[in-house]
Amino acid sequence: MISKDFQLWNIERQIQQLATVLPEGRLLQTVYHQNGRYTDVAAMGLVCRVYSVSRCIYQQDFHIAGNIPSLLDVVYIYKGQLHWTHKNSAGSAGPGALLLFSHHDKGVLTQAGNELLEILLIRCTGELSENFYRMLLRQAGTLHTIPRERIDGCAQDLLHYMKYPAGSAHARLALIMTQLFSGLLLDVMDRTALKHPRWFVSAMAYMEQNYAKEITVEAIAAHVRISVPHFHRLFLEYTGQTPYQYLLELRIQKAKELLKDPLLQIKHISQDVGFRNTNHFIRHFKQHTGVTPGQYRRENLQIPSP
Repeated sequence: MISKDFQLWNIERQIQQLATVLPEGRLLQTVYHQNGRYTDVAAMGLVCRVYSVSRCIYQQDFHIAGNIPSLLDVVYIYKGQLHWTHKNSAGSAGPGALLLFSHHDKGVLTQAGNELLEILLIRCTGELSENFYRMLLRQAGTLHTIPRERIDGCAQDLLHYMKYPAGSAHARLALIMTQLFSGLLLDVMDRTALKHPRWFVSAMAYMEQNYAKEITVEAIAAHVRISVPHFHRLFLEYTGQTPYQYLLELRIQKAKELLKDPLLQIKHISQDVGFRNTNHFIRHFKQHTGVTPGQYRRENLQIPSP
């Protein structure tokens, strides 16, 4: 009898093989194309798996039909036009547009006219991707806009870590996709103003995008165009925390994600989440969680103490 693990592995391998093939169309140029490295069931069981990242220029006949189970395509348009039908909706999109295209919901993307089409395509799957997709679909539908520098930065980060050995890149790739999806969600909240005031959404987005840098409360206040004392008072009243406390907690949460990768050194994680001093990071991490980063890693990865 074939085990469940083997059946899962076989299904995921089939999805991987399909997902790493470029879409149909007359391809003029491949700017870059990188496939992920998933070699076992545990790796494929991640909440977010990035199968491939590609940037290509199509002369004509570009076409994607939703026929790969569980797959989510993130499509950003640099040049040209796309027609799309998806989830009982349809429309056209041009440069600067980002489309979230779930194969589970079926649909079609096709190149419009004879103009060259240049796109970035990120193919991913997993529970995290699916949850973000559903939230974004409810809030704003299939079509989104995003600054080019942000999507370019996301693509370059993915390309960098997808070249790492399979075991060392999983948490990084999931974190990069989390930042992309959460940034889109914050943008939607900012535009629709359904829940939070504009200054708060703008401050949250700024911290999400810059927590790895040496940002200050003064810089956040300047970004939202509010004086420092007034911003500090507003933030404290609205959240029950100071801006500094919130930023600290954000960095600790990001560190927790990275600590799940046993191959990443704690001193490098400290730098990647915005702490320039490892001792400072360890002290704050223990204050917030009750354990050191090393203890947290051992408890969550079930690594025995030395």
